[in-house]
Order: sequence, then C-alpha cells, then structure tokens
Amino acid sequence: MRIAATLFVLALCGTALLAQEDGEKPGDLVRFQGIEIDLAKREIRIEGRFLLDRGLVELFATAEGGKEHESILALACKPNRLQTGLILLGLEKGTGVRFQGEKATPTGSLVDLLVRWKDAEGKEKEAFAEDLVWDTKQGRAMPRAGWVFAGSRFVTDPGTGAEVFMADISGSMVVTFHDPDAILDTPAAEGADDTVYAVHTEAVPPPGTKATLVVRPRDGAAPGRDGGDGNGDEGD
Repeated sequence: MRIAATLFVLALCGTALLAQEDGEKPGDLVRFQGIEIDLAKREIRIEGRFLLDRGLVELFATAEGGKEHESILALACKPNRLQTGLILLGLEKGTGVRFQGEKATPTGSLVDLLVRWKDAEGKEKEAFAEDLVWDTKQGRAMPRAGWVFAGSRFVTDPGTGAEVFMADISGSMVVTFHDPDAILDTPAAEGADDTVYAVHTEAVPPPGTKATLVVRPRDGAAPGRDGGDGNGDEGD
C-alpha cells in the first residue's frame, strides 16, 4: 500500500514537490491551485465556497463542476491533489465501499474537517464540518465522528485502457452518502441512507460565501469494517 501511495504522489506531482517558497524550509509547504499542503503543521487548506443553505445532501464537498446540487461546499482544487496531500501527511489509505449506499464502514485513517469563513460583518467563523450537516432522523447536527480516508478507486477506461482516478471524474471529495469514488467518507452507519443528512440551515452562511476547508489528521485508531461513529463531541 505504501509503495502504491508513493507512486501515486510521484505520478501526480512530479518535480512540483521539490518547489519551495522564499523563507520556508524545503518541503514544508506544497502548493497547487486552490490547495496548500502544510507538512509542518500537518494540515491541508483548500479554497472553496458554500453552495446550499437547505435540502438533503449526499456530499459535504465536491470539486468545482461536480455534484453541486447536493453538496454543501465546492472546492477549488483537483480531487487528486487532496489525495496527494493526505498521502504526504502520512495517512493510510483504506478501503471504500463497493457501491453507493452500501451498508458497510469504509476503512482508513481518520481526519477532522474544519470550515472557516467570514460572516456579513467580516467576523471570522469556524465550525467542524459535521456541525454544518443536519441529521434529519435524530433532529440534531451530525456527530463529530471524523472522516475516513477511503481513497477513491481506479477504474480502467474501456476505450483507452488507461487507469482513471474516479474522484477526478465524479468530483466526490467528501461524502455523507457512502460512495466508492469518494476520497473521504463518513464512518457513520447513516452514510448508507441518502435521506438522513441535510444542510444545517441555521449553521451555514449564504450560498456563494467563500470558505476554507482545513483537513487535519485525527489521533487514534481508524474504524474497521465493524465501524462505529467515533467518540467526538456532537454539534448543537
């Protein structure tokens, strides 16, 4: 798995990983369009914008031009850059579900997602991703269980024979409804039901508001196939 991950990074990044900014230690900060991979702080920062303020969702974050009609955020980087960043932070790619909505728990390293934005008065706001998602069955915010690095999948293009990274095709970067194409998936059992999660209307700013998604490794063991919803705090 580590060899495959290394080859993935080298294939996508080439010599770009050797670039450095003035005043920074070599390799501490890797930048691509719309994304910064901060190896010193062990976090990834991605530019984005809010899409919806109500309604059911299947994704927390899609790539620009992806499933924007059912996602809370649109992110301004290629999905493969997020995958690269997670690998560079030393996270373990696990195994995703076999099909959309499968009643199984994806495996892999856990991360926390924070969203930052400014309100109408210019005040800085920050929230866990789960706080922006509403559990319609329980009548509360999604529990802060973290997000699993399932790592999407490669599929052979029947026309060309080339291996295609499916997150780049579907735009599925962070999902609330289990998806084999997703890079980050929810470990929650509710991820098998596309009628559970919706936008937490009272917690999100207006559509179009600029945002930054911050990805940080979570300490502790990743869930296995028997899963669990983690021990994080819950949103209000």
